[in-house]
Amino acid sequence: MKVLRLFKALSMVDEKWVEEAWDYRPPARKHRPALYGLAAAACCTLFCAFGFFYLVTGGFHGFSSAAPEESPAESMAEGGEVSEDVAADNGSDGVSYLSYAGPVLPLTVLEQDTPITAAREMTWDVSSDQSQARYADAYTLTNPTAQAVTVTALYPFAGNFRDLTDQQPSITADGQTVTPQLHPGAYAGSFTGTGDGHPGTCNLLEPSSWEDYAALLEDGSYVSAALAGMDLPQTPVVVYDFSDLSTPSPDQELVVSCTYDSDVTTLLSYDFSGGNWDETNTWRQYGGRAVADGCPTLIVVGEDITSYSLLDGYGLDAPEMTGVTGQVVRRETTLGEALEELCEAYLAHQMPGEEAWADAVSLSDFTAAAAQLLMDYGPLSLSPVERYALGRLDELIAEAASVSRVFYLSFPVTIPAGGSVTVTAAGQKAASFDFPGTGGPYEGTQSYELAATLGSSLAFTSQTSRLLRDDDTVLTRDDYGFSAAGEAVSLDGRPCYSFTIQ
Repeated sequence: MKVLRLFKALSMVDEKWVEEAWDYRPPARKHRPALYGLAAAACCTLFCAFGFFYLVTGGFHGFSSAAPEESPAESMAEGGEVSEDVAADNGSDGVSYLSYAGPVLPLTVLEQDTPITAAREMTWDVSSDQSQARYADAYTLTNPTAQAVTVTALYPFAGNFRDLTDQQPSITADGQTVTPQLHPGAYAGSFTGTGDGHPGTCNLLEPSSWEDYAALLEDGSYVSAALAGMDLPQTPVVVYDFSDLSTPSPDQELVVSCTYDSDVTTLLSYDFSGGNWDETNTWRQYGGRAVADGCPTLIVVGEDITSYSLLDGYGLDAPEMTGVTGQVVRRETTLGEALEELCEAYLAHQMPGEEAWADAVSLSDFTAAAAQLLMDYGPLSLSPVERYALGRLDELIAEAASVSRVFYLSFPVTIPAGGSVTVTAAGQKAASFDFPGTGGPYEGTQSYELAATLGSSLAFTSQTSRLLRDDDTVLTRDDYGFSAAGEAVSLDGRPCYSFTIQ
């Protein structure tokens, strides 16, 4: 499992940081450095080594102590049915995928004491693309009373900002398109150590099962916070903007060195690739090569820095750099405004091919998500985590885009007296899977989950589901009891259902 965890971690490295790592040239230092770029280069080197080993050996199968001799698909019974062994191995509480996409969550309403009942019909369609399923999640809301009832419907979905355009479903009411309001929830996971029982908070611990989402949503506080939103912090800060910088040599690294009192000052940085500091936290240095579209920024929270200088290298004895052109602007603003400017810069400087998601994301929502990570887990938090201890806002903002969270789509629905309205959420759902070559027990399969009532206040009178698939599609797991003809099957009251195909 060590190899599987490492492979997953390397697979999640942002390509932008890998490309940056190739060009990084760590300078000689006399004091303890924060080797940001070198760390990325090390990850890149490991990734290349694993890729080479994979090509030579045909995969990591020999390294997985728990890898079965047969995959679930290979151990299927004849006739397309799920074998007893696979069904037992793939129980709803026993599946763990290296890439977990989360379940489809049920519709709920904001009002707790409503007479409305709901009949749910979920249609899955994997006939055109098994790597992601199309779905139509339909709810017939019925009002048995003699008066019309208006409710605020909330449709939740698990996802992240980076894939929001693919993950957000469309909503209709009796076939008419609805324009809902989007409410992003906070980071859905937590933090962990380096693995193998070592404690700490240096790594992300993302949700890995439907039980994680159940724990997240069970007391209602998560959705309440998502609907309330987050006000950007109004803490006064001093911002130092370094712009249009040019050094005598294009490969020369420019280092900003400053002194400060860590008891009354917190430093946050953006767009610096290297750093250095002393153990007593009285000075810090931030460095990087000058690039035309770069926006190196230093944010000072609390008392202003005592002084700063531009050095040719790291360490207190490094000489000042001469021949530097550009400008350094000191200005005063609020932390929220400074964060919004940096989030806007981040969204505007995506790698080629990634512009679409950045254009579709609300700047205010995205800034609030970054502020949530900073205030809940960063250096300004009452319980800061190791992962964000250095105050590197470029890393924190990038993770605000990629970490798992639950989004809510809110919209009003009026159900006439004695009548009903059918609300449908239609979209596409990415599969949970094991990465190719890892030798995991579910490699080569794709799994999709449906949460029946998780976090919903609706009174369900029935829930059914159907699966549309090609004749070639092989079911290696089926909690529903789908028929080959795609007929609807009734759900039997379990909290979560899944099916797995190959």
